[in-house]
Amino acid sequence: MNKNKRFKRKIKKLEKQRIFFINYVNNLENEYYKLNNENNIVLIIAIIELIIILFKI
Repeated sequence: MNKNKRFKRKIKKLEKQRIFFINYVNNLENEYYKLNNENNIVLIIAIIELIIILFKI
């Protein structure tokens, strides 16, 4: 009986860790996509500025 309780506690602990790591990876993935989108916007603005500078010359 005692081993069974310990085993159940270990399973609960592992499930909590699993949920924590899944959430952690999802947050990292969201941050990556946010950074990627921000970099794309900065790149587009830089290209537009270059085009404007070229047309002024």
